Amino acid sequence: MSTLAAQYFDGRTAASRDVLVNLSIPGSLAFEDGVNRHRYTFAEVVVSPQLAGQPGVVDLPDGGRVEIHDAQAFYAAIAVRGDRPRDWEHRLESYWSRVLIALAITGIVAWLGVSYGIPFTARVIAMATPVDIDRTIGEEGLSMVDNRLFEPSELAADRQQELREVFADVVDTVGDEHTFRLEMRAGEQVGPNAFALPSGIVIITDELVALSGHDEELAAVMAHEVGHARHRHALRALIQNSLVAGSLFILLGDPSAATSIAAGIPTFLLDRSYSREFEREADDIAYDYMTRRGIADYRLVDLLERLEAEEEGSGVPGLLSTHPRSGERTRR
Repeated sequence: MSTLAAQYFDGRTAASRDVLVNLSIPGSLAFEDGVNRHRYTFAEVVVSPQLAGQPGVVDLPDGGRVEIHDAQAFYAAIAVRGDRPRDWEHRLESYWSRVLIALAITGIVAWLGVSYGIPFTARVIAMATPVDIDRTIGEEGLSMVDNRLFEPSELAADRQQELREVFADVVDTVGDEHTFRLEMRAGEQVGPNAFALPSGIVIITDELVALSGHDEELAAVMAHEVGHARHRHALRALIQNSLVAGSLFILLGDPSAATSIAAGIPTFLLDRSYSREFEREADDIAYDYMTRRGIADYRLVDLLERLEAEEEGSGVPGLLSTHPRSGERTRR
């Protein structure tokens, strides 16, 4: 059937006219409204999806509309002839592959942002942070970890002084503009361990001192932690974990943001997981120190192997829970 009864609305008034829609010309529909003759190609009009019990609706480019009474005959006719333009539902169906591609691209961009964008941004912020601001975060962080993780050191005063002299030699050899300071604490919760806080504060536990067999071993660990401080690894990791607060602190000098960053230090120390890049950079500083001082590589390796045995026997997380295993650190 090439002619179908319909109602025509011109889009300017609410009145309608009875018309006959002619589908005899391939690729188009035509009708007369009693005054004018209208002809449109199907590329110009929008055919609404077929709905049960409803007329076939065709929206015209000039704002008019045609409602065809025998919708079934209309949709059947244009389907057979291939005249029906794709509505949005059909377009979505035909573009599903593009949607999947867009989702894949979005996923890749998100992964790149998390893997590279955020670490890069954190590095830029950390490296732009003045050392005195770095120091503020470190001091606040030390107060927090003292309240939550540590007890005062039980090492004898002369032993503490000996270790401070070892640390002073490390700083003189591989330190930088940070104001480095060694703090000794009893660390039952963290076992044999060492940490570098922002600002150059390095903490070693009594348990690590007891486990060491030679001060050169402790010097190597101290140099490794100095390497973390020099590269601002702790600050970079903390900023990554609180990027908004870190950005506000650097850009606006907001003290509350500094507190937010420092508040994450206890959790960071307990669940610390430096990237391989961070560990490699800190190791480079440690081995640089040992080379300059003529200390054999095995000093660090021996301590790490002893730590492995200690952790396996006690189940208490220690230095190796946050660092690569000794086999990955050997440079013999």
